[in-house]
Amino acid sequence: YSFEDINLPIQGGNIFYRLKQVDFDGTYTYSRTTAIQIEGQKGNKIWRAYPNPTNGNSFQVSMLDPSSYRDEAISLRVISPTGLYHYIQVDDIQSIGAQVSDWLVKQAAGIYTLEIAWGSNREYHKVILKR
Repeated sequence: YSFEDINLPIQGGNIFYRLKQVDFDGTYTYSRTTAIQIEGQKGNKIWRAYPNPTNGNSFQVSMLDPSSYRDEAISLRVISPTGLYHYIQVDDIQSIGAQVSDWLVKQAAGIYTLEIAWGSNREYHKVILKR
C-alpha cells in the first residue's frame, strides 16, 4: 500500500492517519491511528492558496494569520509561465479567491506564481493549473 498526501496544511501541525480495510462481505475494520508532526512551509506564513493543484474553479486565497493584517491595501499579481502577469486590485479580502479563480479558469495549464502584497509585506505561492 502506498499513499502520498498532497493536501497537507501549509501551517503544519499534527496529522492523523488510519487505514480502513473492507472485506468482500462489506464488513470493515480500522487500523491503529498514527500521528505525524509536519513543519509548516517556509516563507508562506500569512496566506494560503488552495486547492493546489487546481483547475481554476473554486480557487481560494485565505489569510492564515489575521493578526499580521493591519487593514492595508492588498494587491495580487498572477505571473504566468511565460513571465506575463495579470494584476488584481483587491477590494474585499473575502473576494480574493473568486477574483483569482475568474482569471485562472480562462488560462492555459501551467505553473503560475501568485504574488500577494500588502503594506510592506509580500508572499509568493506557486499554483499548478491543470486542465
